[in-house]
Amino acid sequence: MPMGRKTGGRQRGTPNKAKAQLDTKLAEVGERVAAGLSPSQIATMAPVDIMLHAMRVEAESANWRMAAAIAEKAAPFIHAKLAPRAEGNGGEASVITIKVTGGLPD
Repeated sequence: MPMGRKTGGRQRGTPNKAKAQLDTKLAEVGERVAAGLSPSQIATMAPVDIMLHAMRVEAESANWRMAAAIAEKAAPFIHAKLAPRAEGNGGEASVITIKVTGGLPD
């Protein structure tokens, strides 16, 4: 019976096969992305700039799935969601109605 501590199995912090493969793949992508940049350029880049650069490198090498995944992560930083506009009375969101007149020719 265990005595309140771990008595067997893998040591804590030892990566499994999936983690080792992921780390290898991330290292390869990191090398490919940083290949054309100097250390001073890397030091001055913001996180969004790094994501956009990585996305462009992946798109140039026709790795569209990786480029799309990076673009999905970068999109909230580039394209902000619009907040509802509030009018001065009551703080309720305003509704804009547009009336279209005319139509398609017969």
